[in-house]
Amino acid sequence: EEAVDLMKAISGLKTIVSNVNLPNAGQAAFMPIDGIVETNCVFTKGSARPMNASVSSPALAGLLQRACQNIDALWEGIKARDIKAIYAAFVAEPLCANLTLHDSKSLFIEMVNNTRECLEPYYDLSKLDDILNSIPYGI
Repeated sequence: EEAVDLMKAISGLKTIVSNVNLPNAGQAAFMPIDGIVETNCVFTKGSARPMNASVSSPALAGLLQRACQNIDALWEGIKARDIKAIYAAFVAEPLCANLTLHDSKSLFIEMVNNTRECLEPYYDLSKLDDILNSIPYGI
């Protein structure tokens, strides 16, 4: 996005504020420490310092925490190459809240099939239906 300006700032030619994804070191006190958060940073000579962020309500903080926890669960599933864990993170997304279990599984299978050539080097998808059908209601 602003790569040239950020490099100039790190080199000491200017100061710039930009958003980046960094581990939470406390700049987002309402989010888990070490979770990756998108945060504003001040870029100056030799440093990128995250700026503190706040939320306007506990309800908003709860929504953000849920999103962060779900992304962490998805990442753990990806690292473990665990299709069940990835599906559990998928179905926990707020946009899937109104889907039936059948519909969420169908959509997930469709998404996997549409990206199969990218996924097959990393996942055994030969029994995808069986894997997903073994997931109990209420995950």
